[in-house]
Amino acid sequence: MTTPPAPAAFLTGFQQIFTRNGFRGTDFQTYLAKPPQERSGDEASIVDHAIVGPLLDLLGFAPGDQNYNLQRRGDRPDYAPNVAVYGTCFVVENKNTTLPLTRDASDPDSHLGQLWGYMQLLAVDLGLLTNGRELRLYERAGTTVREVAHLDVTAALGIWASGPSASLPADLTDAITQIERRCSCASFTDPDRMERELAVDREPWLARALPLGTEERNEALLVTEVQQLIAALHADARQVLQRHREAAADYERRRRFLDDTNTEEAEPKLLALRERVLAALDAAKATLGLSDEQRGTIHTILLDVVAETTRYPSKQALVAAVLAVLNTARALKYADRPRYAIKQSFIYPCLHKENMVYSPLSYGSCKVQ
Repeated sequence: MTTPPAPAAFLTGFQQIFTRNGFRGTDFQTYLAKPPQERSGDEASIVDHAIVGPLLDLLGFAPGDQNYNLQRRGDRPDYAPNVAVYGTCFVVENKNTTLPLTRDASDPDSHLGQLWGYMQLLAVDLGLLTNGRELRLYERAGTTVREVAHLDVTAALGIWASGPSASLPADLTDAITQIERRCSCASFTDPDRMERELAVDREPWLARALPLGTEERNEALLVTEVQQLIAALHADARQVLQRHREAAADYERRRRFLDDTNTEEAEPKLLALRERVLAALDAAKATLGLSDEQRGTIHTILLDVVAETTRYPSKQALVAAVLAVLNTARALKYADRPRYAIKQSFIYPCLHKENMVYSPLSYGSCKVQ
């Protein structure tokens, strides 16, 4: 059965990528007519940013999901677009426009061998290889890859040069359609696709599975795959550890300094303020009916708000904890005169100023936001 062509909007957008004046002031066909020495080294400026980036935009991947030069185990595929419900969708390997693509998957130094290495590294089933003049789409086939679409861009450019409405022959349209069908962001969020990939029939699964048994090369293939898996897990663990280290360093900076200027250290300031709060307590101790034990409890609260970052989740929680001690002391003092033992919902005037200064400084300096 013939596959319906890609949507007209996609075909139009695809044509515009190559026919607009986005290639150092010209369209792509004019740019390719320049001598090779004027195009050498154009992988990043032309193939990456003028062709593949806009193509991924057209396929529906937001810039933040395209993962340009994604670092994995010291390797950097040019693009590794990702969607949350699927993970990494496919990888893209780009070469400059002067290089013919080398396509020996068994040779890790060839362009296709490099793409295949990235596909294995990121455990994806699709890979796109391009030098701008052609796009080749590959899928995993057991322990190697097979080509599923080849688009000769230069041939399409020659046809489009005759007019923007010129029709492409079936082979070129089919290649563009395969890229749209297999690589669009929407296809990776399609429940039918995920169901097909999860519930693949036995025969297709066996054709793609790693061969086992005692036949030649099987053991080496298995060892290589396991080594790559362990290395990927190790790299992921190192990335998680690094994130924790960065979070710890950020927390230590927030704990140490009063604000983001990193100029005034928090500990001396908080110590001085804490002593002023306690001094105000001592001055009003008799009035409040505060025992030495209750004063010690408030002292512990003021220490905990700095040392225990989850003990008091807000300034209001800190004030409430201090009020609870003061109201307990008040209730004991006026046990025989209940009408004077009504609970207060505010900090006493003698403590208000110092406590209100201490609270925001504690939370600004010591709480990781």
